[in-house]
Amino acid sequence: MSCTKVNPLLIKITARINQDGKLAIRFTDDGKGISDREASNLFRPWSSSTAGSGIGLYIVKKILNEIGGSIKFVGNACEKGMSGACFEVTL
Repeated sequence: MSCTKVNPLLIKITARINQDGKLAIRFTDDGKGISDREASNLFRPWSSSTAGSGIGLYIVKKILNEIGGSIKFVGNACEKGMSGACFEVTL
């Protein structure tokens, strides 16, 4: 996700212990969100709908997988008062 494109004014970060006993960190912004087409390619290398390289989320996912974690796109507007994209990292 490129902050240049969505231009969020607010980013909300929440953390909790999930049902599996793992730390789940959720990142939500108040930007315009991510389209279904963009969402299907978020973690593929070289896939970008912005001026970015399209490698960032791919690298994040690869590193998290290597240390036993994960990242997923939860959706748009998944937190009260937040209209943008929502991602969750689990460690």
